[in-house]
Amino acid sequence: MNLNQKIRFTLSAVVASSVLASVAPAQNPQSPNLPAWQGPCYNCYNHALDRRDWFFAQLLDVVAPAKITCENAKAAAIADGLAPAAWPGPPAAMPGGWPAGACPPGHSLVALAVVPCHIVDAIRNIPGNDFADPNNQAYVGDFHWYRLNGDGTAMNPFVWSHKPGQTPATDKDARGRQMNAMLPPHVADLGIYEFCCYLCVPNPPVPLGPITGLQPWEGFTQAQGYKFKYQGKEDAPLPMDPLQLLPLLPTPIPVPDPNWPDFEGPDGFGLVLPPLDPTIPPYVRVLDGVVAIYSDLVGDAATTIQYFADDNGLEDFLRAQFDRIEVRLYGLGCESGLGLLTHTMIGGDAAFGGFIDYGVGPYDPVFPGAMLFGFDRTFLPLDLLGIPGGCDLLVNPVGSVPLFPDPLGPGGGIVLPLPPDPALAGLELHTQGVLLDPTAPSGGGLATSNSLEVRIR
Repeated sequence: MNLNQKIRFTLSAVVASSVLASVAPAQNPQSPNLPAWQGPCYNCYNHALDRRDWFFAQLLDVVAPAKITCENAKAAAIADGLAPAAWPGPPAAMPGGWPAGACPPGHSLVALAVVPCHIVDAIRNIPGNDFADPNNQAYVGDFHWYRLNGDGTAMNPFVWSHKPGQTPATDKDARGRQMNAMLPPHVADLGIYEFCCYLCVPNPPVPLGPITGLQPWEGFTQAQGYKFKYQGKEDAPLPMDPLQLLPLLPTPIPVPDPNWPDFEGPDGFGLVLPPLDPTIPPYVRVLDGVVAIYSDLVGDAATTIQYFADDNGLEDFLRAQFDRIEVRLYGLGCESGLGLLTHTMIGGDAAFGGFIDYGVGPYDPVFPGAMLFGFDRTFLPLDLLGIPGGCDLLVNPVGSVPLFPDPLGPGGGIVLPLPPDPALAGLELHTQGVLLDPTAPSGGGLATSNSLEVRIR
């Protein structure tokens, strides 16, 4: 243990002792309330934060071109408004009376876990899978959240709960054991995840934000498609034409509940349909020839799920839509004033005559940004041009377009229309974000993102 670790652990113990001495109760939810967390539009972070005002809530700025780690996920959670718990977890010595007093008044205790780097590498190297390409950084890992419920009394004992991706919330670990005071996250079986730390969530009326994700929609006109993988983690939504999807919905041939797994392995497709009329389901999920139709997007005890045979080809259609989009991230970005600048595809069909929705962030949108585009890669360290900071030009540019501020988070983006020319099919479009930022730590007034390669189809 180095000196910094000793100091940090000593301070944690002092804080824990002072909190316990004050006997200040945290405001953990009274119970896991599992029936209220069945819906597919809320994930582990929604459950941990006890928030339903975002769909698929995500950690602020955890879109890394390398790997999600305990360190950057924890830093992102703190940026969202969470606070370190008095006891962060092992290897620090557990204070007496834990978990009571682990958080200050008005806060509840949660735990963060991440997929360790060696498992990320193993997933990337699965033969024949999209992540086998060493230049493909598409799978960067994942995070998962657990929350503490109860006040520790005999009438309301401590119980931990979590919501694995799109699946219902549970108070069981990966071995099916109830996660109680004797089996907290740092000793439970977390599946492919590894315990990171404990944190404290401020409860209402203390606001959190900005939490990134999708706003609950009303009256939207396009369907949103998702491809699930690795314990329910969803891809960026793919906009689709609902009129094209309606004929693919199943005829009412009921099948038994397939009991899709909560842990491990791919998890099929999800589809949110616009409210065209009351007879059209708001949400469907598809896997292995079965279509699950949800009665609403709320996902509480009143939500009903019916299972039907996929007899009109919905799964094949969705697989074709997603699997034909080839996206690769390569290279590393450098720091803007708000953190590592990253560039991703957040929507679109990548088809000629269609469009690609690009995102770049985080950065302060008061500073001008642009997206370079070209048709091949390059590598030019900008230090060679007298611009310090370790930033690189990764695209051989043939043009650029300005970035527009993103209303949902710190950064910007651009929706790039693709001409309706069949000759574009198969062409690889390379893009990179560039930002003029005088607050960038490089001192060069410039920040660049990783690069993105999308094959037009």
